[in-house]
Amino acid sequence: MAIDLRVILEKSRVPVESLEIDATGARAGDAPKKYESIQLVCRITGPDEEHESQVQRALDLSRDKYCSVLHSLNPEISMDIRVERT
Repeated sequence: MAIDLRVILEKSRVPVESLEIDATGARAGDAPKKYESIQLVCRITGPDEEHESQVQRALDLSRDKYCSVLHSLNPEISMDIRVERT
């Protein structure tokens, strides 16, 4: 997802100084201990508030269309993805 975000933002001419994603998740207590929920926090440094809609659009495109990892996960897994500007 980070690579997708970076590429989309660069093509949109949105200045990005840094981009990192922290992932946490909750797993089932019993075997096979699959993930039940995953939380992703995208920390982006660089874009001004005027680019907020472009950042959200990049996140939406990555999540809904381009991120092959997200699309490989079981659709029953609860996903929470948010952006923090630093």
